[in-house]
Amino acid sequence: FAIMDQKTSGKINYNEGIIQRIKGTDGVYKWFEEYTTPIYENGEIVAVQGIMRNIDDKIKLEKDLNYRVSHDALTDIYNRNYFEQMMGYYNQKENASLGLVLCDLDRLKYVNDTYGHKKGDQLIQAAAQLLKSVFSENAIVSRVGGDEFVILLPQTTLLEIERLCDQLREKISQSPSFIDDLHLHMSIGIAFSEQSLGKTDSLYMEADAQMYEDKRQKSQQPTIPH
Repeated sequence: FAIMDQKTSGKINYNEGIIQRIKGTDGVYKWFEEYTTPIYENGEIVAVQGIMRNIDDKIKLEKDLNYRVSHDALTDIYNRNYFEQMMGYYNQKENASLGLVLCDLDRLKYVNDTYGHKKGDQLIQAAAQLLKSVFSENAIVSRVGGDEFVILLPQTTLLEIERLCDQLREKISQSPSFIDDLHLHMSIGIAFSEQSLGKTDSLYMEADAQMYEDKRQKSQQPTIPH
């Protein structure tokens, strides 16, 4: 009714299409674009006539393209581009408590060299699914490199981050053998700040340093080749 009122009162730009989502007789909503032309009599709008076309496929394509821009094709989690956008947002626009968890997938090169890149891709996908199972929908789980993942946690606490990382380590330790005697392993680093403005770069560096220290300590222990 609001759109009809705008069309008959001249409160819209008749040169622009009106995008509407309309429920069909089958109960399914579809997107339409309508162009209307007012009919005047004695200087007043007495009626409108319009042409409406179904743009459902166009809207779906736009949504799919937007999804692909922000998501990693292999793992279906967020990609580096989206992660960097959100880091910029919390660095410059919104001041919030912010946590970062960096995870580096151990032994990916070993898997690629020994079993092939298809198995390596499967290991990356398994790691992504494990991370999604631990961190809530409010967390931004992203793949930012071949074997590197970052979880951005706004509006959180250090205690909550540590609890989630303990849960992550437990799930990693309980994960089944991926291939032969090889299990999924990740090196982890965390950082937290009560305020995010101007601090995201230093948070990333802190989490990155912790993650590499975790990896370094593991390398000194007897283990399967990396």
